[in-house]
Amino acid sequence: MRENGRDKNMEAGLCDAHVTSYPLRWWGVAVLALSVVILAIDMTVLNFALPAISRDLDPSGTQLLWIVDIYAFVIATLLITMGTLGDRIGRRKLLMWGIAGFGAASLLAAYSVSPLMLIIARALQGVAGATLMPSTLSLIKAMFPDKNELPRAIAVWISCYSLGAIIGPVLGGWLLEHFHWGSVFIINVPVAVAVIVGGLLVLPESKSSSPGKFDVAGAVLSMAALFGVVGALKAATAGLAWWIPALLATAAILAAGALVSHLNNSPHPLVDVRLLRDRAYAMAVAINAMSSFLLVGAMFYLTQYLQVVLGISPVHAGLLLMPGMVASMAATMITGEMVGRFSARPLLLIAITLAGAGLAMHVVEASGIWPTVSSGTGAQVWFGASFILLGVGAGMIDPVTNTIILGSAPPEQSGAASALSETGYELGGAFGAAILGAVLVGTYSRELSAVDLPLDPSQSTELSDNVNSAHVLAESLPDDLAAAVIDVADKAFTSGMGWASAVAVGCCIATAIAVRAVLPDVRAGGADSHEVDLSERR
Repeated sequence: MRENGRDKNMEAGLCDAHVTSYPLRWWGVAVLALSVVILAIDMTVLNFALPAISRDLDPSGTQLLWIVDIYAFVIATLLITMGTLGDRIGRRKLLMWGIAGFGAASLLAAYSVSPLMLIIARALQGVAGATLMPSTLSLIKAMFPDKNELPRAIAVWISCYSLGAIIGPVLGGWLLEHFHWGSVFIINVPVAVAVIVGGLLVLPESKSSSPGKFDVAGAVLSMAALFGVVGALKAATAGLAWWIPALLATAAILAAGALVSHLNNSPHPLVDVRLLRDRAYAMAVAINAMSSFLLVGAMFYLTQYLQVVLGISPVHAGLLLMPGMVASMAATMITGEMVGRFSARPLLLIAITLAGAGLAMHVVEASGIWPTVSSGTGAQVWFGASFILLGVGAGMIDPVTNTIILGSAPPEQSGAASALSETGYELGGAFGAAILGAVLVGTYSRELSAVDLPLDPSQSTELSDNVNSAHVLAESLPDDLAAAVIDVADKAFTSGMGWASAVAVGCCIATAIAVRAVLPDVRAGGADSHEVDLSERR
């Protein structure tokens, strides 16, 4: 029923206690999907822009890692707070402010003139990005109370993220070949404007019907705990004195302990920890985190491998990744239709196996045991096939886990539950870039330390910094020495890629074992899906 051209639900908002299907819900999904498209494009084009950023801003290897993962670390620190804030002040309101901030931070990133400025801009993108994912997922649940429609809506939302990942490499490659690398950030601005206009027109406001007081103490403790985890990891991978990561890790443990105690005793907790006592919900969050660990970590080195080691253009690299992105999108849509009819466990085991097989192919490629797939056209074909397997596996995981997560949480805590999940996802991605990146950098440095080339100390430092720096260095050297520098740098990087991929395969095996042993044999959607009972507090 409409009044004066606007739906009554639009004017009054959707109350979690008595939500009904929202007439404009599929238009709403389109707007929410556009808001995650901007995140997918931003992440994929950034990876392709790393070589250009390295040439222009000359960051160190550590700064390059910060440029990639500071965004995810900031998001992970703030997601729980932002998700709970959205439950209280309104999820659409939070989304609108967040997308506006994301556009502004993107402009700052585009015109960065130093590695530090770009790192700060990426951190601000993280602050804004922390509002987007929990807001979009909780709005989807508010608009789709029908459990038969909910998995389909989630699948569309995830598929649009995959669509952004498809568009990103090709669009980013074209921009990088014709414009300054800052253009890959500027494209976020018109998308942000479109989301704001569309959101104001078709999205309903949605908030908890009985939010209670905002848990300031819980928010501070959660940020302190997550910041400690992040800081400890970064300090360890940066090679700082052992006591610095130890001190930060200790602070994180103490803050986490205080947070759990506070949440168990607060009348209005930031998030109800009993959500994590539900095995299906907890495992879904953990699997989401591992999926992000694998994808973000792998993309950090795979895009550099394509452009620097194999020497193909950004556009060519984007086209090489496109079949895997399309396969991921198709897998997401198909799995979204299957989650109500099949148990979650076999679907996830198939997905993890496919992703692990794709990563194992990179181990074979890097090992050199089959020369045909280690260079030239053979390497590109092998790479494309491996990325299809990885894409299908990742595409199958998200609709299953996100349907479990939203189906487990009461409506009034959908924002907090989504935020917990997204915190795991972002932490997984950040840890993936940091840990797999550290394996790559460590292997690269170790192998180059055994090489004796006639270089002065400054040139040796540039060679050992990262593979991009090595190729830039080679441009200023005599032909014979330049060829030797490129050869040893490419071999060291490829070896690092192989070891990083091997670690990722091991993570897939461990995750599959955990799914088989711990995940309850439930369907992700449909009649036997469940919701955690939080009606009584101890």
